[in-house]
Amino acid sequence: MTEPNQTYYPKRWISVLLFVYFLIPLAAWGAVDTNSLIIAQLIRQISIGAFLFIAALIFVKTKSVSKQLVFGIIIFSVIIIYGLLRASGHSGARFVIDNFSTDLPLLFGGLFVFSYAIRGYDNTMFVQIILLYVIGWTVFLLVSGRLDILPLPSFDFDFRALGSRAAYSQGVSKFYGMAAILAIVAWAYRIRAAPSSGLIALSFMCLALSFIGGGRGDSAAAAVLVLAVIGLRSRSILALSTVGVAVGFSTLAPVLNQLVIVQRFTAIGESGLGPRGLLYQDAIDLIASRGDCALLGCGFGSFREFYGYSEGLYVHNILLESVIVFGIPLSALFIYYTAIGLYNSRFWRSASAANLAIISFYYLMIAMKSGTILGFWFLVSYLVIIMFVPSRYMRGQRQNRSLNSSGVNNLK
Repeated sequence: MTEPNQTYYPKRWISVLLFVYFLIPLAAWGAVDTNSLIIAQLIRQISIGAFLFIAALIFVKTKSVSKQLVFGIIIFSVIIIYGLLRASGHSGARFVIDNFSTDLPLLFGGLFVFSYAIRGYDNTMFVQIILLYVIGWTVFLLVSGRLDILPLPSFDFDFRALGSRAAYSQGVSKFYGMAAILAIVAWAYRIRAAPSSGLIALSFMCLALSFIGGGRGDSAAAAVLVLAVIGLRSRSILALSTVGVAVGFSTLAPVLNQLVIVQRFTAIGESGLGPRGLLYQDAIDLIASRGDCALLGCGFGSFREFYGYSEGLYVHNILLESVIVFGIPLSALFIYYTAIGLYNSRFWRSASAANLAIISFYYLMIAMKSGTILGFWFLVSYLVIIMFVPSRYMRGQRQNRSLNSSGVNNLK
């Protein structure tokens, strides 16, 4: 087991590998009707093929694997096996095994990606490609008539061919929320994708489209992170942005109630968290009443199995799910080591590290209200790899960057 030769994978290949991996879920999120979903699924399949090709190319050229990747594979395999063993006393594991053919390859693929991406290489081209993709997709939606600007911006969601016609889409809100975050990170770290003012404008445009998509938690989480990044970099721009948003809301006040997102936020005051609140209470009651679950975990699928819930009625909170599946001690241990790894990575000091960390923060915020542990490929694989970043590792990153700038590019 040796460290990869830094001269074999230049920054553009790491960025492209990140892009195609990131595009696997992102492509489907942007779909608003059956036709765009077909195109998105085609893009997704192309992305999977491109990912396998580029990953194989990098692996063959390096002829070695990093310690982070080896440790990550071992720990993640142990986690999966432990969750299955703890579920051996009931049949709940079937709820996750059915998705293993999709989830496990993408999770292990994420371990491979991040084992290279965290090594201090410039991956900022990844952000530029993603933003160009989002802009291109938005133009496509405008031309195809699925995104209307007047009289009030809205998406024309139409999945009638699939037996559904939705009023909103969490996927679209995530799609544009992610783009808004990446654009503001590009501005904060002066990534040369566009002038600073253009990146701020692009971020707020994507944030607006995220809210128009109708996903409450997805768009609100993106807004929190965008404003947090702005506030950390420039309080004056944060103040101007706040004033601008306030003026915009005041101007649009007469028609805001027509927006689905406003109607959905208003509904919170009337019905609270709705079904999610009941699921959270059930999860807490299960942990409190089952000492074995609290201490050692009850394994994958135990929540749905114990309550007899159908598909879709899962915990909807990755922290509560982790405690139920793995127990409080193991969950606390994982949180501790990922927090230490994040601190050791000093992710706030460079654009390349911030890209991955802030995207993961966004995923984590979403995971607190929807999704499952094994369904968050990017988040889980990143956190597993980041656990193995020792404090001394960051000193080696400066040497890596020096080698990367002067080394021979064997992938040309």
